[in-house]
Amino acid sequence: MGRGRRRARGDGGGVIPMVGRTPLPDWVAPVDGYARGRFAPLRDVFSRVIASQGAGGGALCIYEGGRPVVDLVAGDYGTDSLQLVFSVTKAITTTAVGMLVAEGRLDLDEPLAEFWAELDRPTTRRITLRSVMTHASGLSSITTPFTADDLWAGRDVDEIGRQEPLWEPGTKHGYHALTFGALVDGAMRRRAGVSLQEVTAARIAEPLGLQAWIGAPREVLGRVRPVIARTPLVTETEFRRMERGEVPADNLLGIFSDLEVWNREEVALGSYGSVGAIADARSLARLMAATMGEVDGVRLLEEGMRAGLTATHYRGMDHRLGIPIHFGVGYQLPFPQFPMLGATSYGHEAAGGSVAFADPESGLAVGFTTDLFPPMHGSSTQSHALMAVIRHLASTDVSAV
Repeated sequence: MGRGRRRARGDGGGVIPMVGRTPLPDWVAPVDGYARGRFAPLRDVFSRVIASQGAGGGALCIYEGGRPVVDLVAGDYGTDSLQLVFSVTKAITTTAVGMLVAEGRLDLDEPLAEFWAELDRPTTRRITLRSVMTHASGLSSITTPFTADDLWAGRDVDEIGRQEPLWEPGTKHGYHALTFGALVDGAMRRRAGVSLQEVTAARIAEPLGLQAWIGAPREVLGRVRPVIARTPLVTETEFRRMERGEVPADNLLGIFSDLEVWNREEVALGSYGSVGAIADARSLARLMAATMGEVDGVRLLEEGMRAGLTATHYRGMDHRLGIPIHFGVGYQLPFPQFPMLGATSYGHEAAGGSVAFADPESGLAVGFTTDLFPPMHGSSTQSHALMAVIRHLASTDVSAV
């Protein structure tokens, strides 16, 4: 998939020639795009943040009141670069579910067994779409041998249908890293008669003019930045849990041990509602903005539905991750590893370092993508630095900038 970089971005979003501009020497950290009003300092800050990665590139977009105020790319990114955004996909998937629930085509509290024959068993009969999306269903992983090729071939749906819950549904919270999307897509197909890929394309991406797909068209693959892998690390807390045997077996998460598998075409072309979305930062910010209010006449979630999805369903220790977590229905809410902008924020972080979130209190929606996989899974140090600066600038008097 693509590796090219194109320089110079105008406010309108197109590529412009570098007429009359002096080429930058190699020791200057390049950045393209704009940051308006009180967010003007973000241009140089973003250049610093991406330069500190030491490799790769990144993109940042911020919407305020339904309009873009920041649109930047830096490092090796081109102005039209796309990125596999890993679990930020779950924010897109959640938005699609909310739209169908609002229309009465899905019911968060209907047992999946009512329309999913393989789940009509004593141990799984109580599982609902809500318990899946709040990571409480117990179907958080596949315990039989499973490979990346199995995932690309769609065998996860069959295996999930046979999988016994790892705890009694509804009694614990354990992050459904890769099963989340298969369960949601399976529910959509069986109950609403549409796929997640179809809803995302026709009901979200097309009305908003997004460059975002769960199942990208082949013609955009040349613009997808490959994931740059680094040696994975874990925190001391995670290591001690492994020492004590507290980390449950998870044959799905073993796929992450070889990050190069995520650069295969099958990932971008497939419909993986947990981790497979291909998008750019401006599309992520625009999408999240449209969950709060109208963006060019399009609103994805009405206030009542958004409030229901972003109400706290669980706050506490995650049974699988071993870290404090905070979830609504599908959307992550602020917690130490992903504070976003404050108490009203909601969105999702990702293993690859990208993030997307909205914050109704400030009226801001943020999308950040990077191709440099952080050494630890979850939101990257780059996004943490940017969140702190955005939080500061959001409360700054524009006349003082």
